[in-house]
Amino acid sequence: MGDAITEADSSDFAGGQTGSQSWVTYATSPNLVFSGGWAAAGATTGKIAANVKPLDVDALVIVAGTNDVTQGVSFAQTTANLDQIVAAVGAKRVVVSAIPPRDSTPRTTSAFNASLRQLAIQRHWAFVDAAAGVRNGDVYAPGMTFDGVRPTKEAAQIIGKAIAGAIPG
Repeated sequence: MGDAITEADSSDFAGGQTGSQSWVTYATSPNLVFSGGWAAAGATTGKIAANVKPLDVDALVIVAGTNDVTQGVSFAQTTANLDQIVAAVGAKRVVVSAIPPRDSTPRTTSAFNASLRQLAIQRHWAFVDAAAGVRNGDVYAPGMTFDGVRPTKEAAQIIGKAIAGAIPG
């Protein structure tokens, strides 16, 4: 589940046709199979919660919140939305990732990620800072973004591999 960072250039994300700029394309291992999900550019966690449906999956991965930060959604509302997403999907295991940098608001993004980490601990969800390898401090490292928000293909590969490593299996 996610926003443009997850959907990226996918031709049919829900149908399993992910693009080269989607981290999902690189979250692979012999034990991992993408079984569907929902992602859309501009989606807040509220929009994801409104569109999510139960899925027959072993693990739910959520990379979302960038648009919550930019649209001023309170973290309390983000929490309620994430709880709704998790309940609707019904997966036994949940992996939540820190959101990637947003070069124009590095401190806000960093604070959001700290809150997200605490939420994951409280909810007994796995937490991964999948964007750690694409950051330089609190902003994107050189060559990891083309607009200060969305990751490049190279960054999507790093994020995808980090998420794959965090999925219990």
